[in-house]
Amino acid sequence: MMNPTEAAKANAALILIVEDSATQAQLLRHVLDEHGYSTLVAGSGREAMEILGSHRPDLILSDIVMPEMDGYELTRKIKRHPALKSIPVILLTALTDPEDIVRGLDARVESYLIKPCDEGFLLSKVESLLAAPPTNREGEGLQRLEVSFRGRSHTLTLAPEHAVNLVFSIYENAVQINEKLLQTQMELEALNFDLENKVQERTAHLQAEIVQRKKAEEELTRAREQLELRVQERTAELMDVNESLTREISERKKAEEEIRILNAELEERVAQRTSELETSNRELKEFAYVVSHDLKAPLRAVSQLAGWLSSDFGEALGEEGRAMIDMLLGRLDRMHNLIEGILQYSRIGRAKEEKVDVDLNTVVRDVVDSLAPPEHVSIEVLTTLPTIKFERTRSEQLFQNLISNAIKFMDKPHGFVKINCADGGSHWTLSVSDNGPGIEPKYHDKIFQIFQTLSPRDEFESTGIGLTLVKKIVEVTGGRIWVESQPGEGTTFLFTLPKTA
Repeated sequence: MMNPTEAAKANAALILIVEDSATQAQLLRHVLDEHGYSTLVAGSGREAMEILGSHRPDLILSDIVMPEMDGYELTRKIKRHPALKSIPVILLTALTDPEDIVRGLDARVESYLIKPCDEGFLLSKVESLLAAPPTNREGEGLQRLEVSFRGRSHTLTLAPEHAVNLVFSIYENAVQINEKLLQTQMELEALNFDLENKVQERTAHLQAEIVQRKKAEEELTRAREQLELRVQERTAELMDVNESLTREISERKKAEEEIRILNAELEERVAQRTSELETSNRELKEFAYVVSHDLKAPLRAVSQLAGWLSSDFGEALGEEGRAMIDMLLGRLDRMHNLIEGILQYSRIGRAKEEKVDVDLNTVVRDVVDSLAPPEHVSIEVLTTLPTIKFERTRSEQLFQNLISNAIKFMDKPHGFVKINCADGGSHWTLSVSDNGPGIEPKYHDKIFQIFQTLSPRDEFESTGIGLTLVKKIVEVTGGRIWVESQPGEGTTFLFTLPKTA
């Protein structure tokens, strides 16, 4: 069952729109649909005739200029068709050609509409034609008329009332155009009135400006005379200054020549220093190679030999012998760690790793997971750490050394390590704090020196390179590191990292 809106649509008059412009067709369809009419759309005269083969609209609204078949030819075909001739036809035209009137009479068009269409006028014309459609009895009231128009004779077959209706339709369009022209004329007159007022105001303003300008010209003349006098005085002064400048230029050229000579000497020294640095870098690389291969290889051999002795002759060596073997293995591990530390230290600033966006929260979490702190030591990140442009490996080395030191030297039954961060404007200030034994102020600088430790190496396994490595990583990035600590009050390592790489 249809709802009221669908029922009203089904009973509405059906209008066929014939328009090759899809945009214009949609505009016409929207207006008619909005006012309760049903619509069909054809893109050409041929398509319209195909639609008329299966549908009988109550009215046809057609453009004139279309490909294949124009609006006049379409209307003639409709009016010659017995079943379609009673359908009213409205043609859309600009009425720029007077011959359109004769063509419309010849095609027996019911009405014209001027493009672009006024919505109200369109709906009024559609409503009037639907209310009183023409008769469909063939030949009723038709007469042959000889018409002379613009020096040409035309023979037309039409009903007189049809001609009158079409003429009235054209007159209505003309009236509509005239009303718009009158409205435009009134608007132009209002604009002209405003323009005249503005011209009068502008004229009065210009006259006042002319008076002021004359006064200004007089003052300018006096000022020019005074200026000429000052120019003469200033010219004399400039001549004296020019002589001084000439002397200064001569002296400056002499100084520039001296600077050029000094620059040449400096460039030579820089080139020499660069060559020395390149040689130093090569030697450092060779040193790293020696350390990595020539030192580590014997250590591995000794470590393997000690392992074999422990496993194969452990019982024969006795408890004291096994203790000595374990001590030897410990010393070998320390030596291996020392070599690794030296290699890492030598690579900082020389071996470049691509800087990427590093989330320090993820770095700290991964470092803590790898260190696996004992149960009596808790690690807490107090604030959300930033994401910075940094070398991933260096960031891990930095936090791993600081956090592992705090865990290694913890002397409390319930220890804690806290990581914090503060925004310093152009940089981040990060800190790693613990409640461990603390460090005396006199050692605050010493702990950052290479191979320096505050505890016996047999008591704590330490290479003395970790904090030196941390300091170099921070300083290479343009930051700084320092320590705040008192014995028995724990230790806080603070360091800065720039926000821009």
